[in-house]
Amino acid sequence: MLILLKIIILIALIKLLQSIGKPWLIALIYTVLSFILVLVSGQQLNSDKIPLYLLIAYAMSFVYFWLLQRTEETFWYWIILLGGIFLFMV
Repeated sequence: MLILLKIIILIALIKLLQSIGKPWLIALIYTVLSFILVLVSGQQLNSDKIPLYLLIAYAMSFVYFWLLQRTEETFWYWIILLGGIFLFMV
């Protein structure tokens, strides 16, 4: 169930990226939502590692959304889109 929710969130954010075109903002929204999902799901997180988790999640999602924006009208868009969906499900 959690994986389905992650996919829905990711697809909604990709649509939002196409509308507003600000990958830094979409990455920030994704980072906050993924952190909330981690807290709600009951996964253990050390309080020492929370800033590191947030930094890595933001950096990865920013690169992903930036690449999606840069390759929007090309063949690479679909490869990055599908690769990101599988990558962010982990």
